[in-house]
Amino acid sequence: MNNVICIAKFAAQPNKLPELESRLQELVRLSRLEAGCIDYDLCYAQDGAFDFFIVERYKTKEDFEIHSNKDYLVRKRPALPPMNGN
Repeated sequence: MNNVICIAKFAAQPNKLPELESRLQELVRLSRLEAGCIDYDLCYAQDGAFDFFIVERYKTKEDFEIHSNKDYLVRKRPALPPMNGN
């Protein structure tokens, strides 16, 4: 199995929670249309935190790299909070 899995974590400020959720939902919708996308799911923290997780799975590393450079992702990246660990 050569699938590529990425888990991205986003922490929302309490007053920005609906805005961040909306932006992430749009990324999910667009990403699921990509040819190499197997799964692209938005998950929520269960501990009451304002954290979102996107769990991505692509067929190949090349498919993931294509996704990472999609115009809609590159344009939205500055408006999203930094991912933990980066």
